[in-house]
Amino acid sequence: MAKTKAQTASTDENELNSPNNLVQNFIIRVLRIWSYVTRPVRRCARVILWTINSFMLPHKKTGRPNIFALVIWLGLNVGLAFYSFLHLSDLALFSLSFLLGTLHFLIIWTAFLVIGEELDVWNGYIRAGINNEPDERTFPRGKAVKSVPLICVSVTLYVVFIAIALHTVHANFNIFGEDNLAALPPWQYLLTVASQIPFLRSAVGKIEFLGLPELTGWTGLTILVVINAANTSVLIATITSYVRQKSEIRKLLDTIQSGSGDKDLLNKRASHAPDEIKLGLIHLALNAKEAPVRHRAMSVARYKSILTFPKTIIYHLHEETDEDNKTHAVDISRHIINANLKLDHKLLGETLGKVEYQLDRRRQKHSQEILTSLVGLRTILNQRIQSLASS
Repeated sequence: MAKTKAQTASTDENELNSPNNLVQNFIIRVLRIWSYVTRPVRRCARVILWTINSFMLPHKKTGRPNIFALVIWLGLNVGLAFYSFLHLSDLALFSLSFLLGTLHFLIIWTAFLVIGEELDVWNGYIRAGINNEPDERTFPRGKAVKSVPLICVSVTLYVVFIAIALHTVHANFNIFGEDNLAALPPWQYLLTVASQIPFLRSAVGKIEFLGLPELTGWTGLTILVVINAANTSVLIATITSYVRQKSEIRKLLDTIQSGSGDKDLLNKRASHAPDEIKLGLIHLALNAKEAPVRHRAMSVARYKSILTFPKTIIYHLHEETDEDNKTHAVDISRHIINANLKLDHKLLGETLGKVEYQLDRRRQKHSQEILTSLVGLRTILNQRIQSLASS
């Protein structure tokens, strides 16, 4: 018999009120609230990212901050920490150290947001302007902030400035119990803050002779809860997200090298992978011992659309021992050049120079078929360069 309207409505209501749906709806609401709460932080992160890209002078290809800019940034912060600790009053010292500690905390949070967005692109939740699709990313130039040196500097300075703020609080409030009313040595404040980071907590706790005081009282416990919440929610999340991302990239490269897995799925995964995979693909295409591995790496590089791949692979073309791989390398280079309008005059000119190098100085290393392909590639490059010059 067909169900009546009342029976259907009752069934639908039971399904909506089932434990699974209730949990799912609760998670959705929590995520919406979290998205709303973090919206100001994301706007702040864009400002921080713009500042880092302006001041740190990151490398155009790798996104790594300039080492001299990073050293200057570290020196400024350390100098400011010493000066403020020695010369400022408690209120001014607390305000400055708390603001600078918050700044470095937000830099770490920005790295977390960038890594999270890259993982969303990788999983297909966000489009990243690949193959002429729209770019929906909030942080398209976020590579600098997630560099390991900058993250390490930010974590260290965060601990330093929060420890200074803790020192000023201790000067006015009894947060370490009756046995520790007087000011403690600076290193004890540093280790007190550092010990709240989960992976350092057990290591610091095992060093018995340090005798670290415990935060007590309402003020002390409030500080403890805030520091622990910040460390667990952002510091650890950033580190674990970074390690997870690197692990996934390594796993993908190992799969390409082994030849296992679905070919189309691997190409799609690689096309949306973070840019760090580019160096791994180029390394496999040039240095893998087995010719089939080099061939697979070249094919994946086509889907990843590595703009520097043509000039790199063409420059090393004479080192390739497999004739089919040579043909494949030239074909992939031609495809990337034809498919990417983002190639500028400089990169096209550099690629043309590598082609001329193979045709002039390494000519004896190639068959007539390869030389003909290189001549065709040279023609395409000249046409693109002329087109850019006339536009």
